[in-house]
Amino acid sequence: MRACSSLAVAMLVPSVALAAPPASPTSATSPASPASDDAPHVAANVVIDLAPAPGVPAWFASSFEQTITRELAGFERLGTIAKQDVAQGACGADRTCRLRTYRGAGVDIVLFGSVADNAIAYELFQTWTPARLDTGTIAIGRHQSLVGLAHATRDALHVVLKHGGLLDQKPYLEREPATAGAAGAAWSGRALEILLAVLALLVLPFGLALLGGEAPATLVAMRSARRVALVIAAGVVAVVALDPRRIGELVTAWAPLVAGIGGLGWGAFLVLVVRTAFPPLDGLERVPQRELGRFLSTWCLAALERLAVLAVGNAPLVVLVAWLGASLAIAPQWIYLVLAPAVVWLARLWFASWVECVAARLDRRIVEGAASHDSPWSREITDYLMGYVRRTGWDLDPRLLAKVVFLPGKQIDGVVSYGGGPTRARIVIDRELLVMALGPLLDDKPDARPARWPDWTVARIGPNPGGRSPSAAPSPHDVRGRRQNASYPGVQRKPLGQAATLLGYVAPAPGQLVPLISDSPQDLAIVRELLSEHYPWFAPDPDEEYDATDPTDKDLLFGALVRELGAVRRNETQLATLRLALGRRVARVTLGVRARLAYLYYAWTRKTDALTARARPARLQEVSTRILAEVSDPQARPPRAIRARLTWLSQFFAEPIVDRRGRVARRLAAGAAMVALLVAAGIAVRRTLAYHPTYVERINAQERDLKKGPVDGETKAR
Repeated sequence: MRACSSLAVAMLVPSVALAAPPASPTSATSPASPASDDAPHVAANVVIDLAPAPGVPAWFASSFEQTITRELAGFERLGTIAKQDVAQGACGADRTCRLRTYRGAGVDIVLFGSVADNAIAYELFQTWTPARLDTGTIAIGRHQSLVGLAHATRDALHVVLKHGGLLDQKPYLEREPATAGAAGAAWSGRALEILLAVLALLVLPFGLALLGGEAPATLVAMRSARRVALVIAAGVVAVVALDPRRIGELVTAWAPLVAGIGGLGWGAFLVLVVRTAFPPLDGLERVPQRELGRFLSTWCLAALERLAVLAVGNAPLVVLVAWLGASLAIAPQWIYLVLAPAVVWLARLWFASWVECVAARLDRRIVEGAASHDSPWSREITDYLMGYVRRTGWDLDPRLLAKVVFLPGKQIDGVVSYGGGPTRARIVIDRELLVMALGPLLDDKPDARPARWPDWTVARIGPNPGGRSPSAAPSPHDVRGRRQNASYPGVQRKPLGQAATLLGYVAPAPGQLVPLISDSPQDLAIVRELLSEHYPWFAPDPDEEYDATDPTDKDLLFGALVRELGAVRRNETQLATLRLALGRRVARVTLGVRARLAYLYYAWTRKTDALTARARPARLQEVSTRILAEVSDPQARPPRAIRARLTWLSQFFAEPIVDRRGRVARRLAAGAAMVALLVAAGIAVRRTLAYHPTYVERINAQERDLKKGPVDGETKAR
């Protein structure tokens, strides 16, 4: 975690360095630089901004840019600033935006030009109005001299330098409000179309979920929906309150801060790639040395596969970023520093929205009851898992368990996991498998909740005139009844049965509780005395860790839960959600080797003697050996699919099942492939031998043609 955070923060430095403008000696003439008393008064600052025409190299335009700048440096009333000293931000090729940026940097006169092979087509602008002052061309052909270029440059700036010209008018003109070019500050139709398309894509998953029958309250409770609403609100505020020109100015003014935010975005994306592409190596210390090479090679192959999937998935984003940068006229450095990470994280949010919406749809389709921790089965499965975690000494991360909710499933045959990301991961287990492993669900556990107040007030207690035993009548509180869970009609309840309470002796109401053990106070006193002696002997030791799990719970479900928790830890459940929605895989029975063996045996014979409960390794080995011996019996006739899976699992044991039919089939297939290879080789050799005379004849014909000499009209090659 610390390494990943350091990686994210470390991206700040190169991002800010790329955004910062390079230092230049000419920056000393900027207005921010303190001028000495002997320095001449500078009336205006000039920038020469030349761009190469199509087919002209960039160095050609840069050389004339520097030459003209040096020529203007001889005028005392003009100060020259190199355009590299002014960060253009996100202006790109937009001259209006560049003019506003130059004005913010203290530039008064800007000469824009397009450099061709023989001439420079220029436009002269002032920034304080702003307005175009003059247009023209400067010849730069082979017949142009340095003196001629200097005269042409002075002619281009004559409207500025002449007596009574722009420099003399500037004190009066710069007080007027800058109204020109206000129409160009509005959002263009292309930019608005792009923003509306992004808005539609972000809302699309939730719109389809709403049309699919999802409740609006469920959509509002989704984290991804709230994040999308926040992004949309920020975008609407930016469009209404700002215009592209103002955004460019803000980016230019706060370039280090914006670049730092982009660097954090890149760092967070790299952290996400590392966590996704390289799965954790949990349990590496328990891998035997002889198996370490195979274990690491499998891990490397999995990492390469994930990197390939990430590369293919993010390739369209590269094209999208380039297209957006060209469409919105964003400067290249800001495309890579800000636009690219913003697009990547918006795509990540869009994917998370699909995952959360599809997970909600799967909850309605394959989950029995509510898909939350309020499900009674969720508590049972969690207790079952934690009991095995304590007994095996597994150091399970509580944060991983907090991300998961265990649920009973319907219309599935095994265990499946999905969700994750902004929502909790679901591990859904078939209800029949749950009943087989944990037994039927009990609504109340006597160990956890021995009694509740409504159970004490089912009957009304009062003295019986003329008798020693109390009488009971229906209590007015009985109208509340006992809470039943309508989602689980097969739930069994354990009645209480206590007769003596703090309020006296309780007589059962008809149909509510089991009969009392006795109605005599003497008998109840004896029972109380016996129980008082019983509790100290069988009370749990406070120094021992309490295990509330049922000792009859079967072992076969623990391996499946461990496997699905590993899938959650490796971030595999989000893609699994989309695969489930496409119907590629409804469920899977992912158990341990021995547990899977026992489950397949149960699916074949419906015998529960192979389903062990808290069995030690020796007992598990004994049951597995007995199952394999029964399957390898020639008289056994399991289904073909179950036999194939049992045969494959047997290779992990000392005496694997020998599949004679499969061995014969493999040998026949290998023999057929060998025969086909020999036949193909024979045909190739035969064709080669048949072509040999033709080859010899052609060689002889070429030699005869060479001896005859050239034909009429041809020359002999050297």
